[in-house]
Amino acid sequence: MLCHRSLFRVGLLLVACGFFPRLSLSEEPGFFMAGLEMKLGMSEEPLVAKLQEGYTLSKAAEHSWVIIEKQGPPYRLVGSIGFTAGRLSWISKEWGSFHDNETLAFVKELFSLLSSLGENQPIPVIVQSGVKIRQPGLVVSGIELLYPSRTISVSIVESKDNGSSVSMSEVMKAGQ
Repeated sequence: MLCHRSLFRVGLLLVACGFFPRLSLSEEPGFFMAGLEMKLGMSEEPLVAKLQEGYTLSKAAEHSWVIIEKQGPPYRLVGSIGFTAGRLSWISKEWGSFHDNETLAFVKELFSLLSSLGENQPIPVIVQSGVKIRQPGLVVSGIELLYPSRTISVSIVESKDNGSSVSMSEVMKAGQ
């Protein structure tokens, strides 16, 4: 469980820092939130009506809604949506909030590393992620951030025999 949360937290940080490539609106596939597949361009009235069946919607502004779970307390914030000219124009999904010291320390280290790479100017990055090993009792997954001269790797090991761990490394190579 610790490893899944750590990978999730790394992904959250990368999204928050803008390291994943952005797609244009015409390419935007949308995503699953509040029990629905939401896509930019969806009609306002049917989407709001469907969401109100299972969630509490609080009007944030004209044609903008905050989506909150009905069951609680605690009443978990699911996300927010906004419409322009009757069409879904933005979606904000809440992925979680983490308060333990280990997570805070890890994310601070990752933030420090990533922010030091782009101090002087924005740097393009390629993100690769996936499961490297999957066998009974062992799963190793990771994220690699490929910069022009550096690679940052975050690996998550989930071992039935040896426990779970997260590691982060940075490799710099000349001539790339």
